[in-house]
Amino acid sequence: MVAALRRLGFDKVFDTDFAADLTIMEEAHEFLDRVQNGGKLPLITSCSPGWIKYCEHYFPDMTENLSSCKSPQQMFGAVMKTYFAESIGVKPENIYTLSIMPCIAKKGER
Repeated sequence: MVAALRRLGFDKVFDTDFAADLTIMEEAHEFLDRVQNGGKLPLITSCSPGWIKYCEHYFPDMTENLSSCKSPQQMFGAVMKTYFAESIGVKPENIYTLSIMPCIAKKGER
């Protein structure tokens, strides 16, 4: 997959596993904060836009339980436009990302 994307002209190819780890760590921090400060429990993950839509549609009374964390795809985009852009000396507006994923619900994320 990496070789094919490089042949198509992509300069860099990344895996979102690192961003998924960032999301998990942030959700763990949010969970601890909710436990220590009397926040809404149980904490429900926000890592899937499809799941969020499902919850909003079928269980609107549970939306306060959804984590406020970004999905791994959104987290990755934020890291690319901040830390990575700075580390390679490129303006964030000159970085374009493309996600190839099996979940079509992710297409609605910005």
